[in-house]
Amino acid sequence: MHRPVVMGKRGMVSSAHYLASQAGLNVLRDGGNAMEAAITVNAVLNVVQPYACGMGGDVFFLYPVVSTPGRKFMSDSPPRVWHIYLPRP
Repeated sequence: MHRPVVMGKRGMVSSAHYLASQAGLNVLRDGGNAMEAAITVNAVLNVVQPYACGMGGDVFFLYPVVSTPGRKFMSDSPPRVWHIYLPRP
């Protein structure tokens, strides 16, 4: 399957279902941040693809740290939620 290269200047949302991606994009257009868009995408995926996504699922992501020049990696894998600080090269 061929998928074209897509680029954005102000933001981008990608998911396994177009309705979830559109919902996340609407959050960004309405002034929301990336975390709010990600939560929205997951909520919509829970409805349109309940067999592949759920409220008890796992999450892994990188996010910028405003107060420092680095970023953090977060995972909610058992036994507890953990964060790792990753300094920028």
